[in-house]
Amino acid sequence: MPKPLLRLTDFTIAFDDNVVVNALSLTVNAGETLAIVGESGSGKSVSALGAINLLPRNAMISGERWLEETDLN
Repeated sequence: MPKPLLRLTDFTIAFDDNVVVNALSLTVNAGETLAIVGESGSGKSVSALGAINLLPRNAMISGERWLEETDLN
């Protein structure tokens, strides 16, 4: 069974009560490549930045974020 490198579960991001990413769940296993596609403004970059804590202070992040065995919350 492949080991998860990155796992997001019910990952939600909001700015000042405006939800921009709602309940995203994904798993990237060792040896896999993930491409996230969507329209401009659909939350692709915000999701990536939020997963690694690089959003501004007014961002509210909820859900689970794991990098291998490390809890990123």
